[in-house]
Amino acid sequence: MQGALHMNRLPVNSSHIHTVGYDPLSKTMEVEFKNGGLYQYHGVTSELHDGVARGKSPGAGLNLIKKLGIPFTKIKKQ
Repeated sequence: MQGALHMNRLPVNSSHIHTVGYDPLSKTMEVEFKNGGLYQYHGVTSELHDGVARGKSPGAGLNLIKKLGIPFTKIKKQ
């Protein structure tokens, strides 16, 4: 069920992204923004998650996910 996962998120070094979490079983990545928004991206590979969570530019990694058209659910508005 989308939006029902509760995952641990870790902080990232980004001007807009506060924390990122990942559930490898469901391939769901959760992103909390510094403005308070919380989103879950569905069907995210571990490689794509690593690009956001561990990459030099988390924002660039997230932009790639958006460009690929990976579906998301808004959990909490900013």
